[in-house]
Amino acid sequence: MNALKARQVLDATIGDIAQVLGGIFALHDVEDAVVWKAMKHLDLSHSTALARLQESDGPESFEDREASKTHPAVEALLRKLRVKRDD
Repeated sequence: MNALKARQVLDATIGDIAQVLGGIFALHDVEDAVVWKAMKHLDLSHSTALARLQESDGPESFEDREASKTHPAVEALLRKLRVKRDD
C-alpha cells in the first residue's frame, strides 16, 4: 500500500472511531470535558500513527508505549490487535 492510500485509510478509520465514540458519548450524556479529552487523545493517536507511517522501519510496538490505567475492554481489544499483528 502506498503512503497516500495508507494515510487515507488511517484518516477514515480515525474518523469512524470519532463517530462511534461521539454516538456513545451522546447516548450516555458524557460530560463535555470528557468528550474533549477523548478527542484530544484520539488526535494524538492519529499524529503518532502518521509519524509511524513515515518511518522506514515500520511502526513501533504498542508495548513500547508508557503503561497507563485502562478499562478491561480496551485491554482486550489491544490484545486482539497484537495477536492479529503477530500473525
